[in-house]
Amino acid sequence: MKKKIDQMAKILQKHKLGDHIPQGAKKKTEDPPHGKGKNFHALVAINSSPDAWIIDSGASHHMAVAKEVYLSLDACKGPPILMGYDSPIEVTRKGRVELLHGSFEDVLHVPKLSVNLLSVYQITHFGTGKRVEFTPDAVNIYNLHSSSKIATGEVNNGARLYTFSEFIEFESSLLLTHANDSSSLWHKRFGHLN
Repeated sequence: MKKKIDQMAKILQKHKLGDHIPQGAKKKTEDPPHGKGKNFHALVAINSSPDAWIIDSGASHHMAVAKEVYLSLDACKGPPILMGYDSPIEVTRKGRVELLHGSFEDVLHVPKLSVNLLSVYQITHFGTGKRVEFTPDAVNIYNLHSSSKIATGEVNNGARLYTFSEFIEFESSLLLTHANDSSSLWHKRFGHLN
């Protein structure tokens, strides 16, 4: 088992997927409980598609991995993002990510991340005001002013996290009126409205 974990760690290092993790944290060896005398090794990996977005209450900003997801990307200079063990990652760009029926603004481009992150803080504190509601089966994002649901997500029970699914398509209301000359067409289609 140790040999397989060492091989996986080499692959992660080769592809620079572990660069933001301090050297001492890449592999952890612990003595087993009850003094059995053997060491145990642990390796945690998350598989996700480049399109996956995790809704993270601990993230201070929206962050995306690939440049290709951005509709626009501008240079920015700000403080670095602190990852685990307070290791800094410099951010040089931010932009807009547009998804079906909606978009996220001010998304930091962080190529060294392993997944895209949506910040609950940024959702609730920036823009027009939104409320995020977590349930055992889903996560929903609501507009504070109209109380309408604007986005939804799902639970990944295996990974114990919530992922963004989609923006809810805006449905507009249409008010129709009729004049005397078109009333027969109105009544044929809609009936008489009192």
